[in-house]
Amino acid sequence: MATGTNKTGKVCYEFGQFRLLPSERLLLREGKSVQLQPKVFDALVLLVENHGSLVEKDYLLNRLWHDTFVEEGTLTRTISNLRKALGEGTQENKYIETVSKSGYRFIADVRYITEDTDSSLSLPADLSPTNQVKKSPIDETQQTDGQTKHETPNAQHTFLGQNLNPRLLIILGLFAVLTFAITLVWFASIRRTKKNSLVKSIAVLPFKFIGGQEDARALEVGMADALIIKLSKISQIVVRPTSAVFKYAGQNPDPAVAGRELKVDVVLDGNIQKDGDRLRVTVQLISSTDGTPIWADKFDTRVTGIFAVQDIISTQITQALEVQLTGAEELLLTKRHTENIDAYQAYTNGRYFWNKRTPADLKKSLEFFEQAVKLDPNYALAHTGIADCYQLFAEYRLLPAAEGFAKARNAATKALEIDETLAEAHTSLAYTLAFYDWNWMAAEKEFKRSIELNPNYATTHQWYSEYLVVLGRFNEARAEIERAQELDPQSLIIRVDVAAYYYLVRQYDEAIAQSQKVVETDPNLAFAYVFIWGSYQQKGMEKEAVEAYLKIVALLWGRSETEVEELKRAYEKTGIKGFWRKRLEQMNKPSNQQTYLDWDYAVCYVWLGDKERAIESLQKSYSSRNRWIINIKYDPMFDSLHSDPRFQDLLRRMGLADQAETHKIAKIAYKF
Repeated sequence: MATGTNKTGKVCYEFGQFRLLPSERLLLREGKSVQLQPKVFDALVLLVENHGSLVEKDYLLNRLWHDTFVEEGTLTRTISNLRKALGEGTQENKYIETVSKSGYRFIADVRYITEDTDSSLSLPADLSPTNQVKKSPIDETQQTDGQTKHETPNAQHTFLGQNLNPRLLIILGLFAVLTFAITLVWFASIRRTKKNSLVKSIAVLPFKFIGGQEDARALEVGMADALIIKLSKISQIVVRPTSAVFKYAGQNPDPAVAGRELKVDVVLDGNIQKDGDRLRVTVQLISSTDGTPIWADKFDTRVTGIFAVQDIISTQITQALEVQLTGAEELLLTKRHTENIDAYQAYTNGRYFWNKRTPADLKKSLEFFEQAVKLDPNYALAHTGIADCYQLFAEYRLLPAAEGFAKARNAATKALEIDETLAEAHTSLAYTLAFYDWNWMAAEKEFKRSIELNPNYATTHQWYSEYLVVLGRFNEARAEIERAQELDPQSLIIRVDVAAYYYLVRQYDEAIAQSQKVVETDPNLAFAYVFIWGSYQQKGMEKEAVEAYLKIVALLWGRSETEVEELKRAYEKTGIKGFWRKRLEQMNKPSNQQTYLDWDYAVCYVWLGDKERAIESLQKSYSSRNRWIINIKYDPMFDSLHSDPRFQDLLRRMGLADQAETHKIAKIAYKF
């Protein structure tokens, strides 16, 4: 093996139209960069460095994948992708020769380039006898002076070939069979390439843990979550978020059926087996249309090697789908947020409980995220998890808004100090900047930065839509919530936001229809009833509005059946005014005063027609920075207060008075 080093210490090779610079991880074709995936580039370097010599498969597997076991098919696909990048055809091996059952040989002439002196040292591929490529039997039958060696010059060739040389007949027969086989392979390749090129979306199902260990469920979801985070960085493919696939945890769904439910083209399905500190990970990429496998592999590694397995799987998925990655996407695909396996396992536990979204599970989630940060203080994703927990603590009234959002902001800021390229952290910070700080310009900057870094993160588009609605930018808001739905069509909370949009643009029938679709799926989701109630109230359908509001009382505030019945009887006896008076009476009970916010009182006073107390309650809600007060400008419930100077002053103090007015809002007729 011969190499050289120029004055700058860089090793450079030239072969054919290419120049290879290993130290800069750069391959040039006629001066233009050729994009190679990391393992493909590494394979090229190994082959070129050992040009002319046989490089055995075991050597390549050990050098490329170190302590992680991969099947030989993984190496075969890597070499195949390298051949494509070098422009080799199915029958043309200008650069790489396959040595049957042994390995590969780089057969092109390789030259070492000394860039500083513009000199080159030629390193031909045939330096030693071992580098000679044996001719095949077909090669030895090439024509000489226009005739084939084994052809009888005077032979009479008939249609049936009776007079053909028997040996030539055998050769021609073999050639025909070979041609037929190559044609079949070519058509299959074209068909597969066409099929793979149509893949635009993927879902990663929670892995199935074989063995039933106690921590299995979190690892099942955690493995999927890690791959989702990696794959979502690829702009050409839509990746369903963890929240969309979470419902399949602990189940054994048919991958193709799950893929159709999730409205994706392909599904990644996998198993994990654990034996002591050893893991076996088996994965397959399956078409949602017909259930056929597109790619499959298995990996044996130690628990500490799980990160390498994730890198390999995500890289090989892009190869199987023939996705052309940008340089930035290649780096993000193999980026690791921590090297501490215990911190990673704590984080996966945190995400598992966070996705359950109950108060008790959110508290468990926070404990695991904090444990992950303690184990690895530079684990940016874990800091983002903490931010997400505290924001929901404030939303779910588990903490006062000031305390919850302050802690969320600190955690998101810390995550960005560690990793500015983490889209999830930008989204978490944007939420606090918008819905607590009311810093509209800074919030939009963070939302846009998040979308730039990861256009597939559905939560960004969802929350950005909420932000745009607050500012009256309804066209943009509609586009963002549509995008969120496209990315996560199964998300009920995104569907609720669709209903909220319709309610705020005064399309009450659409708001009701969207909300009812949600409660058909989950009748216990309290927020879905908010826009059923509000829309019926605006339509003057009091009985239907009361029925929806009673659901909110029971589900959101956890009120007893006795209180619900009291409200129901009040409406039946004294009408809607009596209903709201009874509601105020219940809220003012000493045992309930810690349950309700000034915002809740403002709602009651508005429907009772008590404008003075409604304005007073909104002013208190402003002082406590309640999450929902920023919606008052476009919420039809507060239309009767717009003429009051104090109401306009509230809008001014929130930075909303100068936003575009929507006096023609009733004429908007958007459809999803």
